[in-house]
Amino acid sequence: MAGLSSPRRSPHALALGVVSLQDITTSAPGLRFAVRFPAAPGGAERAAVAHEADTPHPLAGTGKLFLAVAVARLAERDPGLLVSPLTIRGEHRAAARSGTLRRMSGELQLTLDDAMALVVGTGDGACVTALLGLLEARGVYVLAEAQQVVADLGLDATTFTGLESSAGDRDGVQAGESWGDGLLGRTTPDDLCTLLEHLAIGGEPTSERVVAWMDKAFEPAGLASALPGFGPRTIPHRTVSGVELLAPPGGPGCASVLILPADAGTGRPTACVAAYHPRSRGADSTAYAPEASAVLGSLGLAVARS
Repeated sequence: MAGLSSPRRSPHALALGVVSLQDITTSAPGLRFAVRFPAAPGGAERAAVAHEADTPHPLAGTGKLFLAVAVARLAERDPGLLVSPLTIRGEHRAAARSGTLRRMSGELQLTLDDAMALVVGTGDGACVTALLGLLEARGVYVLAEAQQVVADLGLDATTFTGLESSAGDRDGVQAGESWGDGLLGRTTPDDLCTLLEHLAIGGEPTSERVVAWMDKAFEPAGLASALPGFGPRTIPHRTVSGVELLAPPGGPGCASVLILPADAGTGRPTACVAAYHPRSRGADSTAYAPEASAVLGSLGLAVARS
């Protein structure tokens, strides 16, 4: 969000840290979200909180989470997949619309595991383009694997329309470009929250791998942006990069996800949060990004304090 100046805020813009979880729906009526507190075996489950959580929205930053699950599942069947060498070249950088690697020069070699961590943690479009190209060359059908993920978890409201690398000008993304999401399509906060619960309490290798990638994410503008602490001293959490609320051309809003692990010291239970903030009609980039950041950050902080 560098370069934003004098952002316009609505008269009722949220002030971080002053909104309770119970009041978030009236403070941010356009926000769609789901909050769940999955209990550990034998523990008591807290009541869920939701607002328009079954309303579909574009993946808008959460495609990389489904991509991560699909790749982790593929790696279970092919143990050598994650150590496969991946080379970031000029054509990958030219296709990237997000991430820091697009601003570098020369070739960079890393493993598919490292590339996936950068995708989840920073939304790097160059890594997505190179990763999808490598998997395609190996005859791996990422889209089919992602569709199997949603089928296995019963995510009936989630649909995929394609991959960024072959978008063909769908969902505002032109063919061959990447905004760091990998997958295109629609989902709901309810479906995202179900996926987060599976990751948080699943315990199988796929869940552990994806959570490890999420553990390295730095999200300066989504649900994790206002959590107590700073940098390595932020309270433990898992999230995915939302590309600092940048959206593809025509993108109507942004989505964010957050897992707050249980903390026996404070009595805080595990919490799973998924939210979508729609772009209001006529909102320009200088007005939208700070307001969406304040709304999503307030929700994440409210859950942490509840």
